[in-house]
Amino acid sequence: MNAPDAVNDYLRNPEYIRELIRSIPLSQREIARRLGLSDRYVRQLVAADRECSYVIQFALEALLHTTTAMPEATIPAYPESSRCRRRTAPETADRED
Repeated sequence: MNAPDAVNDYLRNPEYIRELIRSIPLSQREIARRLGLSDRYVRQLVAADRECSYVIQFALEALLHTTTAMPEATIPAYPESSRCRRRTAPETADRED
């Protein structure tokens, strides 16, 4: 596998970024959450109000690849066990030892 090449692979075209975001089968809010961005930042990228860095472009391309390569049914769910649930204060207060 070749390392990412920012010189040759970076497309400064806002239309490319817009179509890239629209191609990802997630909401803009979910895209922002998964990439650690604000909703506003993603909206600005779509509206071409902000230039996209190569790092964000690469992350968007990776997200597109992972979301289209893996069907929703194969994504493992969190286990439903008491160890994974967060205890609330009243529940711990009522517990008898």
